Amino acid sequence: MKKYLKFAIFILSIFAFSTCDLQIPNAVEIDGSLSLRLSARYDVGSLFEDNLKDMLLSFSNNGMTYIKCTNTAHHTYLFYQEVLEKDFSLTDSTMEFPEGVPPEFAELLKEMGEDYDEPDFEHIVQNGEGLLYDDNITIPLTEIGADSEAMNMLEGFIIKDAKILLFISGSGGLAELLEIDLKINGEEESVDINDTQPSGLSIDTNYTNPAAPSHYAVVIDITDLELDSDIVINYKIYIPDGTPITRNDLDKTGSIKVEAVVWLPLELVAGAGGASFEIPDLFPEGDDLFGRKEPSSDNILLEMIKSLSLSIVMSNNPFDKAALNVSSKGNNGSEGIAIQSTISGDLLSFHIDDNVLGKINDPDNFPFNPVISLNFDEGGSISMPRDFNFGIKQLAASATVNYRHEL
Repeated sequence: MKKYLKFAIFILSIFAFSTCDLQIPNAVEIDGSLSLRLSARYDVGSLFEDNLKDMLLSFSNNGMTYIKCTNTAHHTYLFYQEVLEKDFSLTDSTMEFPEGVPPEFAELLKEMGEDYDEPDFEHIVQNGEGLLYDDNITIPLTEIGADSEAMNMLEGFIIKDAKILLFISGSGGLAELLEIDLKINGEEESVDINDTQPSGLSIDTNYTNPAAPSHYAVVIDITDLELDSDIVINYKIYIPDGTPITRNDLDKTGSIKVEAVVWLPLELVAGAGGASFEIPDLFPEGDDLFGRKEPSSDNILLEMIKSLSLSIVMSNNPFDKAALNVSSKGNNGSEGIAIQSTISGDLLSFHIDDNVLGKINDPDNFPFNPVISLNFDEGGSISMPRDFNFGIKQLAASATVNYRHEL
């Protein structure tokens, strides 16, 4: 990227010398306005997509499988886990449930099977024997962000409309006997089981609906998921102590299935206090934009240029309510250099006037190594469609020059 800029400024200089009237006997003077456009390819979208694969790996390590969403408006991650699927028979004395289910639950069913054919059969659940499952779902965003360049580009954003969905289904009446207790980061949530249908999801098939599943046993809406925090959902599925079970409630044979889904649409919204998105590696870190090696280095470009405008043409604009910020750190207590600008359509542009040029020439602001970021007020957003391809396709430079060289 720096090669493009240096080449652009070099061509501007040549253009100036070749188009100005130099018929001055004692001096050479350049005075005018010059401009140049160069094609450039810098795909921030691909960088973002590559880094978000960390999210897939992290969730996979937590036992969940990614299902691709093909018709959602925004790029959406759907993570799925089949927690439990089991056929049961009250008369099967060897019946065992998968790992994670307390052995007392299988014993409860076997015990009911012994008396099930009695005319007045009734069993009262007691002593916690009705516990089917007690586990956690973690959205490990801090783990993802620790090594993710994509997450490190973002500060102050939240994910809107994330959801955790639990599905409980089966046959024989067992699903209808169950209740769920939920805790989110240790805080208890009151929930009711709304539905006992299976999710219909398959890890071998893409998800084609435009929105999250609308039928579920329980949904937990996480409206403000901060990117620098984890969410831990504890769910406890059980038949409560004191529940009477008769033959009207439970068949001798049946099945039970428990599924969990994490729904993460990538519409990032600036939280309270605003947010920022830094475009990484646009200029080589530590290098001076004007090619100076030392603060005191002579530089004919800085002597010639009285003002300079640089524009970055984006392939598209996924940003809402954002302002452009160009900054370069200072030394020895200097505040450095900061340039504020606005975004117009697909154009990011900033202007360096004679006041800023004076700061660039200040040794305490060397090197001039600008970092470009987008600042968002609360509520501003970055929308990532499924075909998110935000990139930089063109650099444009224009300069006002005035230079006199005595012969």
